[in-house]
Amino acid sequence: MQARLFKMRKIYINLIFSSLLLGVNGTVIFYDGTSFEGEIVSVDPLYVYVIPTGLPLPEEILTEYIATLILENGFIIVENSTAIQGFKDDKFIILEDYSFQDPWKSDQYFFESGLKDYYSKSYGDYRKKSQEENLDNQIEFDDPRYVYNMPQPYDNSGLASLASSQNRATVNTRVPLVKSSTYGSIAFYGGFPIYQSTSLKYLTTRSDGLTLPNIGAAGTIPFKIGPISGFGGQLMTMGFMAENKETVSVKAIQAAIYSNFGISPILNFIPSNLRIDAFLGFSYHIGWNVPYTGAGVIFGGTLDYWFEGRPLGIRLFANGHIIPGPGTTSDQASQEKGAFGNMGIAILTYFALTSR
Repeated sequence: MQARLFKMRKIYINLIFSSLLLGVNGTVIFYDGTSFEGEIVSVDPLYVYVIPTGLPLPEEILTEYIATLILENGFIIVENSTAIQGFKDDKFIILEDYSFQDPWKSDQYFFESGLKDYYSKSYGDYRKKSQEENLDNQIEFDDPRYVYNMPQPYDNSGLASLASSQNRATVNTRVPLVKSSTYGSIAFYGGFPIYQSTSLKYLTTRSDGLTLPNIGAAGTIPFKIGPISGFGGQLMTMGFMAENKETVSVKAIQAAIYSNFGISPILNFIPSNLRIDAFLGFSYHIGWNVPYTGAGVIFGGTLDYWFEGRPLGIRLFANGHIIPGPGTTSDQASQEKGAFGNMGIAILTYFALTSR
């Protein structure tokens, strides 16, 4: 018996550390059948905060709009607009011991703004209690008790029909705050090569040599497959030239596709508006007024900073490129490969791929 308890304790501890390391992901299902995936930030009786896949910051959703919130492992923590299990600070919370206060506005705001009647009808009578009644009946709550046992698993067979089978008269008719299920990002950037291979330096270090800046645009869409967090592509200018060596000069537009690997989920100590990614992919180069052409490899990393409350951000990037050597054409390949590394800065924004 003691051995079984010890084994179960080890399983629970592993679950806890896994959730702290990788975060808790789940799927939010609305009553109209639409859904989206994301990382769960917190769950309480009135609100759910989720970072939708592809977005850097959490979205606030009223619990009453949610038919089901189901975690990746099959556990349900919101069902029929009721929070079965709370979640906060990467820990599951017993809601009966959770001293919850509406984080919207103070009661003084609602009474002075004339919104008392509207919100009383929308959310029930808990706002109608006077301050004196609350003082007379005030209950002291201890700090939330964190539990290490997960909710009971749910058989997710037939999940597609789960929302449609749950009929409920909505409390109010306001549109949910989350209006999209999938978001992509686009960046416009500029950079400059800080490293060049010997074959490229042969052109650029001459008296008539020239290195062109890298200017381009990149886009990414989220798509989870194992460690892959999304796919992206970019168009970029590049040039390593010499006037007296025009036939072997490199002047081209690079088109690349790559897979993104999210680093942020395993670095849970960084702020939520910072995102770190690595990527690896393939590139193809089309000569611009020169016969240069051929395929290559691209890899690197990005550090994104998103301004809170705005669909704008700044990206710092460092990339490595393996390209066809100088003089490579569609008919003849160069004996040497070229390589360079560049760094730069980009302006970011995001866009909705699908909408509700």
